[in-house]
Amino acid sequence: MNGFASAFTLLARATALAMALAGCPSRTSANDADSSHDARLDAAAPSAALPMAMPTPAPAGSAERGRGTVKRLDAGALVPLKGPRVSARGDDWVLENEGRVAVVSARGALVDFGVRGGSDELVTIEPAAFIGLDAQRTELVAIDPVDAGARRALAVRKRVVGSPLVLTTFYSFAGPVLEMESVLTTTGQGVAAVTLGETIAWGNVPTWVEGLGFVPQRAATHSGEFIGREGFGVAYALGSNHGRTIARFGTPDPGFHEAARTGEDTVSVAPGTESPRRVVSLAVAPSIGDAASLLPRARSRGELERWPMPLALPAGVHAEVARCGGSVRGAASAGAPYASFAATRDEASSLALPRGCWLARLGARGQAPGPWTPVREHATRDAATLRPRAGLLRYSATEKGRGAIPARIVVRGVAPTVDPDWGEDGADGAALDTIYFERAGERAIPPGRYRATVTRGFEYTAREIAFEVRVGEAATIATELERVVDTRGWMAADLHVHAVPSADAPARLEDRVRSLVASGIEVAVATDHNAITDYAPTIRELALSPFIASIVGDEITTRGFLFGHFNAFPLDVHDAPVAYDGVTPKILFAAARAAVPSDRDKVLQVNHPRMEGIGYFDLLRFDPEAAASWTTMTPLADLSFDALEVFNGDDIARIANVERVMRDWYALLNAGFRVTATGNSDSHKLTYQEAGVPRNLVFVGEDAPEKLDERVFVDAVRKGHVVVSSGPFLRLEVNGKSVGDDVPEGEADIHVHVEAPPWVDVDRVDIVRRGEVERSFDVRAADKTVRLDEHLRVALRKGDWVVAVARGRKPMTFLHRADVTPFAFTNPVWVK
Repeated sequence: MNGFASAFTLLARATALAMALAGCPSRTSANDADSSHDARLDAAAPSAALPMAMPTPAPAGSAERGRGTVKRLDAGALVPLKGPRVSARGDDWVLENEGRVAVVSARGALVDFGVRGGSDELVTIEPAAFIGLDAQRTELVAIDPVDAGARRALAVRKRVVGSPLVLTTFYSFAGPVLEMESVLTTTGQGVAAVTLGETIAWGNVPTWVEGLGFVPQRAATHSGEFIGREGFGVAYALGSNHGRTIARFGTPDPGFHEAARTGEDTVSVAPGTESPRRVVSLAVAPSIGDAASLLPRARSRGELERWPMPLALPAGVHAEVARCGGSVRGAASAGAPYASFAATRDEASSLALPRGCWLARLGARGQAPGPWTPVREHATRDAATLRPRAGLLRYSATEKGRGAIPARIVVRGVAPTVDPDWGEDGADGAALDTIYFERAGERAIPPGRYRATVTRGFEYTAREIAFEVRVGEAATIATELERVVDTRGWMAADLHVHAVPSADAPARLEDRVRSLVASGIEVAVATDHNAITDYAPTIRELALSPFIASIVGDEITTRGFLFGHFNAFPLDVHDAPVAYDGVTPKILFAAARAAVPSDRDKVLQVNHPRMEGIGYFDLLRFDPEAAASWTTMTPLADLSFDALEVFNGDDIARIANVERVMRDWYALLNAGFRVTATGNSDSHKLTYQEAGVPRNLVFVGEDAPEKLDERVFVDAVRKGHVVVSSGPFLRLEVNGKSVGDDVPEGEADIHVHVEAPPWVDVDRVDIVRRGEVERSFDVRAADKTVRLDEHLRVALRKGDWVVAVARGRKPMTFLHRADVTPFAFTNPVWVK
């Protein structure tokens, strides 16, 4: 229990409030194991009905139009929504009215919401009771349809675990808007001080707060008339029906956005009484502004005014709206941001706004926005003067002696030009200041002066190119890259990567594949959270089979009992995900090995074992000083995994975290466990955690992805024929044997060979025996591909193992995160 909850407990005791505060707090972040990775937040089974009358829904408000329908979803039936975010299952409940469809899970959380026949981008919204800042754990009591005056509602009743509280929520439609009405009652004595609210996860995209804009990536509390999200042509707006909406956000990890925790008023609930009702409304539309205009509070503050937008707008243009903020040098100046609106190319395109003074400007991905203009003048101005301004960037890449290749471009502005912004979430391979492309293309870019860095992973040279863009004109980058690092027989692989089937990964499959091939990855394992994903159809559709092969996998993300995250591959794309809810490691590992195809060896990998809150080693208290006896001291632990993700992409700028997990791995090796170390991007978005950083070089004796033998690849990973790298490539041989092989004890010749492209720094290489540095080499050949080629003689004893580790000091500035320095290590050569 955190400090807020503890303080509340002391206060309650001091004032003799008879309130039990037992129960564990639940962390609900955009990358949390209990919330965003799966739509079902609550693993508790329903308990017996409580001995008190259930509250009834309040009468429908004036905004209601139509009764709507509420029905149980038959097993195997489909809901009229589409997209990988659709979570509906048999026994869930479907509500529908005026072309809007909502799905409430059998455990009482809203898991799907959209326009009939359209896409669903919601992850989950869960009404909650907060004590302090902690959402209290609940267990389901009952779900039943009820009449709410002229409309139908779904009543969800939950017991708040560890306290005499019952949370009842009524889901119902008021026209096209879904209302969630929550009320608390007590089943015991004393007074409870509780905040009613919601936990809102909508796919690891930034939350918009009216009056603020997109929430910065830091812990904070914000308030506005509504909050919202948008992406892939679907937007949501949520707001309280009775006042401003307060949303709290925790401290996010890089590349992740925290789920919002809403709730404004702390209320007292006395025995035999109900708390004040909390009513929030949720709307869906093509943009946040369009969704916000449907909310009851927007309408109750005065009739909405509609302002036409300019005609004949190009595709992809949107309108940003802000309150009037005065003028600067005679030009209109925007005040607090309101929302963005989708622009259409017909006469019906308009801005629906409450009465007041408003400014608008037109914007588009990768373009400089037009001027702020009073909305009343928007439709009468010359559209050409209001449109966003841009030129074109044309790009292509070739490999010396090979022809056209995929590549990656990072574009940075040269002062006073700012970096271009193609949006945080990928669109046709571009996000923020980065473009991933599989073949020659072009895209809009604001006018200005830029410097571009073109790369294709750690085997190739890089090129830096300065260019200038003028409005309406095109600049061209045509780059030739050279493959200079010799990795013949080794395939670059990312064994842990995400796309839209993961609730916290807003990267479409085609953009995920583009990001992988542009980064030089030749084998990708699709590992979405508790979902089976196959990249192969997308690879074929994009005609990229000569560059990349894929393997079907699953990141088994435990629920109920939290034991960590585990990758399993290969799996069958038509089979169900590996069991993950309420399973122990032994059961999980056995299920993964028995999964279809059952006649194939699997790689079972422990992911990010020390990641706070979701790491297997942290959750089960692994002590590297007692590795051999871990399963004895912790009977729930199981060491029968094949691979350990020693280097996770979250830590590319925090090598100390990687070295901590390396010490865990060394302890396992010293205890006699042959565990393959891997390094994977764990990429969820196109930026932040770049695909292929770090990566694995897996020796399979083949270089062509089209010829990949999956059995050979899996066998190579299991045997440890793997080098992990975020820059240099190491070869380690002991008496002619390579990583993953065995050698006899005795006098041995250790040969270490290190290569890197010119833009990757290497300044030190260590030879490590049984976890201790046997020999260090300073590297000074900074201008050569071969950075080190050394031999040393060492007397090796039975039970020894040897690895090589390489480090660089100079940051690789082409990555999204600053201060990322090169790091690489081999798997062991074993001494028998």
